Amino acid sequence: METTSASGAQVTTSSRSAPIQWLGVQWQGGFYSVPLTEICAVFRAEHTEHLAEKKILDIEIHAGAAVFVKPFPTCFDLSPFPQDMSLDEERRWVVVLNSLGHSQIGCRVHQVVGPFWADALSMRVLHAGRDWVRVHPCDVTDA
Repeated sequence: METTSASGAQVTTSSRSAPIQWLGVQWQGGFYSVPLTEICAVFRAEHTEHLAEKKILDIEIHAGAAVFVKPFPTCFDLSPFPQDMSLDEERRWVVVLNSLGHSQIGCRVHQVVGPFWADALSMRVLHAGRDWVRVHPCDVTDA
């Protein structure tokens, strides 16, 4: 789209927004992108999710602080996207969300990719030849 500036020069504008950084998250066969500003930390956990399921409370320690680990679907709104719950994948990465509460909340994922740059307003983020579905954290304030 072209517009004319006050000086009379032609200025080309784009319908795209400024790019932001995203983190790619793989979980249950899905490829999701999360704005990097929504993430506090990412680390490789000592235990896999299979071992953590045997505990009453799933907690990891990162940088000297407890991270309360919740299931991925309770941390992100995935309602329109189907998940393959039969997929047996190792979920050893923990993504810690920025939270308003006193507790650090995270979720276990199979793999993380990035960060990478992409348009802030697109519904899907393209990176490394793959579409990453854009998701935002649910309102997770406390463990």
